Amino acid sequence: MRKTGKLLLSIALGMRIVTDEWFFASSKAERLLNTDAFIPHDPGREKEWGFSMSAIVGKPQRNLLEGKTLYITPALKKDYGKRGFKEIEEIAKTVGVEKVISKPARDVKDADYIMLALQNGDLDAGTLHEHGRKCFHKDLLSNSILRGHLDLDSDEFKVEPPSSQPKKTKKKRNS
Repeated sequence: MRKTGKLLLSIALGMRIVTDEWFFASSKAERLLNTDAFIPHDPGREKEWGFSMSAIVGKPQRNLLEGKTLYITPALKKDYGKRGFKEIEEIAKTVGVEKVISKPARDVKDADYIMLALQNGDLDAGTLHEHGRKCFHKDLLSNSILRGHLDLDSDEFKVEPPSSQPKKTKKKRNS
C-alpha cells in the first residue's frame, strides 16, 4: 500500500475501498457483494502509519481541517513538483482547508496557519521557527487523513530546524 493521492482522496471522500477480489467475487456471484470482507489490509503499513484501514474506510474526512489555511514552504512546494502540489491542494481542500498558500517565510504574517516544510534543509522552516512558529513534515496531512484526526500538539511530525541557519552575507563590491 502506498500513500497516493488517489488513496487519500478516496478516504477523504468516504469512499469504499476494495481489493480486486471484490470485482471477481461479485462477477462470479452475479451480484454486488458486501464490501466489508474485501477492504485492503497491509498490516505493516497500517502499523507504520498508525491507522486501521477497516476503521477509516467509508468515513468521510471532509471537515478534518475545516476553515484552516495550509502554508507550504517554497522548498516543499518545489519538492512536490507542479503536479504534486496541485494534487496536495485538491486533497487539502477536500478535507476542508480553506486555502493553500506558498510564499517566502518573511511574507507570512498569520501565525494560525498549519505550516508544512521539508524535514531537512528548508531555510523558510528555520525562519518560521525563529519567529516562534511550528512547522510540520508533509506526512502530517496524509497521516491525519488516514487516522481521521489532526494532532498539532504531537511532536511526531514536527520539523526541527538545523541548529544554525546559514547567514546571508553581503558580497563585497569591487570599486
